[in-house]
Amino acid sequence: MPKIFFSTKFSCSALALIIFAAANLNAQTDDRINALLLKKELAQVIKETENSSANDLPSLLRRLDLYYRIVDSAKIISTVRQITETVKTDEDRYRAAESVKYAINNEYFKDAATWRLYLQKINYDGTIYEKFAESCRAEPIVCGAHDFDEWLARKTSAARNESESSYYQWLERRINWREKVGFDNAEIFAGFAADVRENPGDPAAAKRYARYFRQPEEIAWLAEIFASPHAYDSYSLGKTIVGSVNYSPHNEAQKRQILYSAALLLQKSLRIPFSEKDKELINSYVFSYASMPPRIGNYEKQLRYWTKTELAEVFRRIEEPQNAQPIVEELARLDTSDIMPGNAAYLAGAVQMASGARVVESKILADQSERQNSYEYWNERISYYTGREEPERVIDAYRQALATIPFDLNDEQSRGRRVFLIRRFADFADEKFGYYANRTGEMTDEEKLKAARWKETEYFLRGEFETRKSNIDYASELFKIFRDENFTRLCDEIISRYANFLAASAKIIWLSPHKDLLYYFLQSETASQSQKTAVMNELRKIAESSNALTAWTFGEMLLNADRAGVYAARITAILLKNLNVIEKNPNLIKILAVKEGEDEDYDPANLKRKYREILFSAYLAANDWKSAEKLILNADYNPSLNYLLWRLAENAAKNAAASEVVRIWKLKASLNRRDLENLEFLAKNNIVKENLREFYRQMKISEPFSPIPDIALQKLK
Repeated sequence: MPKIFFSTKFSCSALALIIFAAANLNAQTDDRINALLLKKELAQVIKETENSSANDLPSLLRRLDLYYRIVDSAKIISTVRQITETVKTDEDRYRAAESVKYAINNEYFKDAATWRLYLQKINYDGTIYEKFAESCRAEPIVCGAHDFDEWLARKTSAARNESESSYYQWLERRINWREKVGFDNAEIFAGFAADVRENPGDPAAAKRYARYFRQPEEIAWLAEIFASPHAYDSYSLGKTIVGSVNYSPHNEAQKRQILYSAALLLQKSLRIPFSEKDKELINSYVFSYASMPPRIGNYEKQLRYWTKTELAEVFRRIEEPQNAQPIVEELARLDTSDIMPGNAAYLAGAVQMASGARVVESKILADQSERQNSYEYWNERISYYTGREEPERVIDAYRQALATIPFDLNDEQSRGRRVFLIRRFADFADEKFGYYANRTGEMTDEEKLKAARWKETEYFLRGEFETRKSNIDYASELFKIFRDENFTRLCDEIISRYANFLAASAKIIWLSPHKDLLYYFLQSETASQSQKTAVMNELRKIAESSNALTAWTFGEMLLNADRAGVYAARITAILLKNLNVIEKNPNLIKILAVKEGEDEDYDPANLKRKYREILFSAYLAANDWKSAEKLILNADYNPSLNYLLWRLAENAAKNAAASEVVRIWKLKASLNRRDLENLEFLAKNNIVKENLREFYRQMKISEPFSPIPDIALQKLK
């Protein structure tokens, strides 16, 4: 949902209800219009609507929808103006926002005045703003660029009294607007500098200045003049400046200057005594958005930890590892049991890669005997060598971790942590060595080493699968990792050697996260057709005896996997049986859904819609487009009707039913004139082509305002 400038009188729950109600009403409106257009031609419905005297918001939005469908820009403009005069409340604006945006955000609509009206009266949407700004760049006077800037200035001034986030939002909008249309922002930026001079201890003024600085010298001046008495403020300002460097347009030398200024602020923070106010600031700014703030036993240690970590990183980036080295050694020795630690091991590795020292590494290795049974220890070790950019030692650390940490296959938490570590291991190997998985021909010694590392990882993962394959759930998790991380050879090997593994896992294979394994299996060239059929028969037996909720999961999984439609057509009976169950027993389905973990507000109608969608696909797989059409046209709610009609036309075309293709396309055009995608595909049949050419020639006569007929005729040449 786009951001809209609402009054603050609504609570979050009230606003959520408004959003939900608006979305629901818009969906119902679209549904009613679709139902009407399946019975009457679009132009006729528009004529009847225009003869009505109703001018309330729902009626105007309905009219706008129809003008959008027929591509009548002049009437869209006048209707949007009426809508902006009608909306009075925030609820009205939410109701209108998406519908109006949809009508004016497309390649056929070019009216800058309407875009501006939308931004000022309904919703300051980024997409519409870009269109308006682009049109004003060429003719700023004609589009009223100065008037729009004055409006933004008033909104920015008003927002300053609301909240910091609202103020910055409108300030950003004004500055961006002035840049877009070529206005000079120097006066605005000078005001930021004046605020800092007037009150050098104000962190808000300092951050505002830092947000819009242009030259490194300006940040150096800020670092020198900033004088907050609180350690947190200097830390926060320094961190803000460090973050800005990542996205700044400055060259490397300038970035080093900026980072040096940030280091001065971080060092200033370390010199300022910690106070209770700093604790308040940490809670207010760092943990304010946390639903469950972490337990910090020592706030001063926490702030110093953050500051020193940031400072060490800055020293590393400005190529002063000798200054970062003592900091990372201190952090490595620090007891972090009473604070929230970060990834100090990675930083230590990165710093020591530059300094050449291995002091922290020595400590990590010395800790192994006492800590080797914990994931925390191995994560630190892996992070350290990742920071040092020593991939071979990272791989070794992963392998040692997986060989050493105790593992209980029957304990869900233990199994989950191991799966997570294996996924990280496989992902790292793919990133660093995957390119060399299937390399042939001459390779350098370094390339040979990387290829060997890939094979070693593959060998380890193969062994993991071999050892645990009797646990179907765990083995399925492993298979998914192998597939996701591009261990294709290993996947094909498993499919070839253990096709029975998939059949054995039939009872769980459609449950997340395993259901996409079926897609891989059916697409695999390694598995034989008889193996595929055996697995599918096993799955179908389970679906036939399952409840409606589980049977739908099977149908969805199969239709996603069976792109060729070999098996999909065989499940229509199962789907029809369960759709009938849903329609007759909605309360039973709701009880079942809640038992299987769904929310207590679960809507059985949602499952009914899903059944119709997969049954539709099953009918098409069986080339029964007439049953498919009957299914969707009789549905009480179908938000994707335009797309489904295209699929009907496509299926009819593949079966050389020319008259059906033309009929379905005309029905689709009545719903929405503008969607001409794939028209060329249908026109490969000459009978279809000539009939549609005549259809659009007549449309050009009856709808001279629309660009659609000419575009369609061009596609049908």
